[in-house]
Amino acid sequence: MSDLGESDNTCRQFAKTGTCRFGNECRYQHDYVEMSVSSSAAKDKGKGKKAAKKTGARDFESFSETTPLRAFFAKYPSFAYDTSNSSSKEYYRLCEELHWDREDVDRFLAYEEFKNALVKQFNMIYGTDESSLHAWRNICEAINISPVPEGLNACRQAVRDSHVNLVDLIDSKVNGGAVERFSSEIALGEYTKRTGKYFPYGNAHAGGLLRSLLRRADNPSGRSKQKHRRK
Repeated sequence: MSDLGESDNTCRQFAKTGTCRFGNECRYQHDYVEMSVSSSAAKDKGKGKKAAKKTGARDFESFSETTPLRAFFAKYPSFAYDTSNSSSKEYYRLCEELHWDREDVDRFLAYEEFKNALVKQFNMIYGTDESSLHAWRNICEAINISPVPEGLNACRQAVRDSHVNLVDLIDSKVNGGAVERFSSEIALGEYTKRTGKYFPYGNAHAGGLLRSLLRRADNPSGRSKQKHRRK
């Protein structure tokens, strides 16, 4: 029997293992989690939907127990990874428990692996295909854009016009938390600095979809970056 879905348009192989031999060319749908992360406005509709979000988050963790972030934290057996927390917060807690200061080589090496895990987790949840309407619609739902645009270009623009933290975008599919949309780049930057939720740039594992988001985050105004080089 084929591992691909027939009646429900869902790839059974992907649902069972988290991978598919056809990758982005698969004609069936790769659903990571059937969940829409809501903002404060949607929360007012009742506790039932909040419970549904939490169930969806657990479903994502259960369908693939060896997610990249789980695999990273599993390298440290003495550390109990808490998926209800932000992944960045858990990384900092790991550093504290292992008594790594900022100059510690082990901390540096662990951070490089943590950044790889973040990028791989994004790819696992949202995909890598920049031209995938399903991927962009999934992101729109995660950041509570309503109604979700129908077309690819409209979805892209809606996401790119939003100011959200990419670590939150990943964590929301694991812990069911809402992704806050900020009013400006400045407000987002202040939040990122305050929480330490920094997302890696220039990572070799980044797919086309993530690179598209990072290009926008790095240069949201579309202006030349010659006068705004990172130090």
